[in-house]
Amino acid sequence: MVALPSGKTPLRDNVLPSAERTSHMNYLAEEDGGLERMAYPRVGDANVLPLLLLYDRTTGEHRYIPPAALRAVAPWYEYLCRFGFKDGKTLYLSLLSRTQEQYVVVSCAFAGLPTLGDRSPQTILDEDKDTHGVSFTVEWAQTIPWAWVEIPSGRPIHFGKYYDFLVCHDTFEEGGRAYFHLFYRPAGGDKDSWAPLTQGDWNVTPTSLSVEEQEGTGITVVYFEANAHDRLVKQLYRVQLDSTAKHPCVFSASTITPISPEREHVYCYCNTTKGVYYLSSTAVTPPQLHFYTEADRAVVPLDDWMLPDGKTPTSQHSPHTGLPPGTPLVIPSSVTVHNKKGVPLSANVFIPTSYQEHDKSQKLPLVLYVYGGPHVQLVHQHEYYAPYNAILQSALQGGIAAAVVDNSMSNANGLRDLSVCKNNMGHFETDDYVTVVKYLTSNPVLQHANVELRVDPERIAIFGWSYGGYSTLLAMSQAASVFKLGLAGAPVGDWRLYDTGYTERYLGLLTEEEETGVTEESVTVPVRPAYLQSAIAAHVKGFPEELNRLYIAHGLLDENVHFVNTCSVIEALIQEGKPFNMIVYPGERHGLRQKKESRLHHDGHLLKVLHDLL
Repeated sequence: MVALPSGKTPLRDNVLPSAERTSHMNYLAEEDGGLERMAYPRVGDANVLPLLLLYDRTTGEHRYIPPAALRAVAPWYEYLCRFGFKDGKTLYLSLLSRTQEQYVVVSCAFAGLPTLGDRSPQTILDEDKDTHGVSFTVEWAQTIPWAWVEIPSGRPIHFGKYYDFLVCHDTFEEGGRAYFHLFYRPAGGDKDSWAPLTQGDWNVTPTSLSVEEQEGTGITVVYFEANAHDRLVKQLYRVQLDSTAKHPCVFSASTITPISPEREHVYCYCNTTKGVYYLSSTAVTPPQLHFYTEADRAVVPLDDWMLPDGKTPTSQHSPHTGLPPGTPLVIPSSVTVHNKKGVPLSANVFIPTSYQEHDKSQKLPLVLYVYGGPHVQLVHQHEYYAPYNAILQSALQGGIAAAVVDNSMSNANGLRDLSVCKNNMGHFETDDYVTVVKYLTSNPVLQHANVELRVDPERIAIFGWSYGGYSTLLAMSQAASVFKLGLAGAPVGDWRLYDTGYTERYLGLLTEEEETGVTEESVTVPVRPAYLQSAIAAHVKGFPEELNRLYIAHGLLDENVHFVNTCSVIEALIQEGKPFNMIVYPGERHGLRQKKESRLHHDGHLLKVLHDLL
């Protein structure tokens, strides 16, 4: 529900079932026959149908947005992503195509919407013509055929008194790397009056925009988080616009100054009329709340367990480490290398304390922790919680070096780099991880860290969960000579088994018929190569022949990556005669969060495999 500024009219988004698939999952319980049922549209299935209803408290009537009217302005729309109020009289809606390459934000007057009366929502959805004459204004539109339009959470546009603002990928420079940037227009401007406010090879965090309008001055202050001065460091920034000036300048990394210091990682912030509160940490100082004004910056006391700057933390300083109290934590060193295309790949490298203090001539085994899916960044600098991974810290205690690795699709990079996955999943991830491994095995001194590390190239392991599980399976099937062990958790085995919204964004529609819109009866339309070639079964011949090199773990009640994904992998392994080890967790969800024992078993088993076999 979203309330109008006057409090008179709430919005409601009704989602009506269409022909979506119902998935059945066995959770080994007696009640209900041991099956859990859930709606889950797979790739190629019909999506649910949204209908936006509004209740007018002054009249007691329901009004609605006619889908047929929306199709008149955006005939391609599939998803109604965001909605809310532009002002006290005007609604906004954001619409996205099924392939998510086309996007538009429209607005309309509330008073011009038809009333529901005694009609059922289904009859409205069945309308194929707009008979109500609802008029829409296009506020913003973007098309990115070579990638996708990313839709951040929250309001798509900040509608202000002096200026309107939004954050989107800057795809307007020919051949640019398309980073997230701020755009603005004079308040009330049209869709063609948007102009860039920031520019450069760095990202504005799309969900971090906050605007302060100073009454009576024409001044607008815009706050945002970004990695403008270091791709691995998120800082807080502030820029100012004057509505009386002819044209605000475009801010680049050289013309903006962060509010937060250089060696701090910012988690979140809140601006008030008196100043800005923000939460940040360093690599050795837990998160602290700071209060910033133009005249001063001060720490707001919160807890007495915070460490003085410069002291190495131990696990007793945080209840979330999962390690015995007093266990020393190893602080990682960040490194960045480039793949064959010149795209930066970053890693947080952990070196056992025993190795740093004693014999550095020996070569250490190394385990990689990966995810690798689009728009996820694991590697940050100055982030206090980076060391707080119980599996990695426990491995370090046993003399195993560790690296948390981001591939090309890290959120530190631009959309041009991330779009390597477009119709291409399964064909680049392993190369990125092998590039990092080759760097770590051939460079005894880590760049910028002045830390020695000698890695045994014969003892490399890789593990991850979800997309990280998929990446692990790819690594073990495409580079079995590089990776001795692979431990894949809840992996996607075949993207045809995953959901519509996520998968079709990156791999497109399932068949050529859907892609082209050409339909021929009595003709079997083949699945597009992007799906066939990204399935693990397409790479199964490359898995190792030796026992105890491949491990797969999965929860039977995984509501995100269904267990059938692992079944597809196992079936392919059996058909090819490849050995594997399987760990099943009955009743467990995607993150093994139902039972504490499940997580302990998984982590303990993973560590034992690493210590005994690596």
